[in-house]
Amino acid sequence: MDFSLSKEHQALQAKAKEFTEQVLYPHEMECEENDGISKETHNLIIQQVLDWEFNAPNHSKEDGGQGFTIFEQTILNEQLGGATGAIWDALWYPSYPMRFASQAQKEEYLIPTCQGQRRDAYAITEADAGSDPSQCTTRADKVDGGWRINGEKWFVTIGDIADYILVHAHVDEEYGWLINVSVHPPFRVQTP
Repeated sequence: MDFSLSKEHQALQAKAKEFTEQVLYPHEMECEENDGISKETHNLIIQQVLDWEFNAPNHSKEDGGQGFTIFEQTILNEQLGGATGAIWDALWYPSYPMRFASQAQKEEYLIPTCQGQRRDAYAITEADAGSDPSQCTTRADKVDGGWRINGEKWFVTIGDIADYILVHAHVDEEYGWLINVSVHPPFRVQTP
């Protein structure tokens, strides 16, 4: 079995390495010294991600992403991983379940997120389930006018700054096995 990269994959690898060195490395000290990057730096990186066509690699071009395969995403992430701390995560991967959204939902949420105009967070982790969807106990029950979510989520990465959150919840079989419900700010967050 030949494990060598194709010419296309080698080109992607070289481009991702160059992006990491030219766009991310210059901001590593800011990230390390300030426990993150400034809004101005983040906006600069967002524009660079768009210019280099690395935005939303996990979503189709029709939905505003780059349509990378899992293997291509792995090649990209291998190079991004050379950057320090969380700065490599400045390149965004909108929640994958959004690909199943209606066209109206895609236009309101997914496409602007793929284009760097909105930020999503995905709430899946629970105390007794970790991030195993089959073990999650949060439910969404149909009520007049929508859904009522009953459960508790932990460790929602960028949940404090996201424009919206997708909540992983189980529903009755009449509606399907699970649903992702969009919750808009202001968020009500309970702390211990």
